[in-house]
Amino acid sequence: MRMATRRAVSSGLVMWMLAAASPSSRANQVASCAIQSANTINWQMVDTAEFALRLPSDFRDASPIPIDSIVHAWRDSMGRTATSDWGPYSNGLTGPSFERFTVCSEQIGGQLARVVYGVDPQGKFMVGAAWRRVGPLTLIVRSTTEEDLPMLFAIIRSTTFKR
Repeated sequence: MRMATRRAVSSGLVMWMLAAASPSSRANQVASCAIQSANTINWQMVDTAEFALRLPSDFRDASPIPIDSIVHAWRDSMGRTATSDWGPYSNGLTGPSFERFTVCSEQIGGQLARVVYGVDPQGKFMVGAAWRRVGPLTLIVRSTTEEDLPMLFAIIRSTTFKR
């Protein structure tokens, strides 16, 4: 075991080993997100003052009036949603609400993001990303079907920052 530990340390897999050795849920995993993205070539570019992202062409603005941060929301006719929260009170996607989600990290828009995915309490498939060093920004996308996961990941991964 000592030799295996040295190899893992030398190859940068310490976080993976800790997660793999842990008896707790998959939420402790920190690795690159393995799900492929859908093609975004015919999608619309949505430009906010803080960031930009790509959405399928049938998504429409459904933003509420924000209270303490900059909030955006988009919906399509199939019930899929994308919501963003830019500001100090945005959700870091940590804690008990996300214990059953798979957790990974990716460089998105030139910034490291904590990414979570799984099924939310309402039974919807959810992918969320939280950037703490820029914004902070939290972006969450949801769908009723698992087949939409590549699309949800593509929305998250299309994010770029202006600041």
